[in-house]
Amino acid sequence: MRLCYLLVFLSLISGCAVGSPESRPSEATVIDSQEVRRSQRVMQKIENELSDSLQVEQTIDCARVCALLGNMYRLAEKICVISRRHPESPELISNCRDGMGRCDKAKTRVKSRCRCSETDIPSNQVDR
Repeated sequence: MRLCYLLVFLSLISGCAVGSPESRPSEATVIDSQEVRRSQRVMQKIENELSDSLQVEQTIDCARVCALLGNMYRLAEKICVISRRHPESPELISNCRDGMGRCDKAKTRVKSRCRCSETDIPSNQVDR
């Protein structure tokens, strides 16, 4: 009889160690999180290129700089769209805020050197 109780106890413990399906992120959340990380890496590359393009010593190609800034905003918006699908994920929501914050900082730097149009930057971000 004790063996039976022990087996039941061990099976309960092992079931708890695995975790309930509700506590694990869904496959969609995992895939979206991977997509956010990819978008963040691309955004970082664009941000670095933008910084290089805004060097004081260089002649600035404003068309290129504005296109880079627009690409940053589009990636940030993509991250935010993904985060809105997962309101239960504070990490994804934070990634949205971070992406938009990085864009706003880049925009401030760009505005001091170039004037970007609505065709370069998504229209809802031009006067943000």
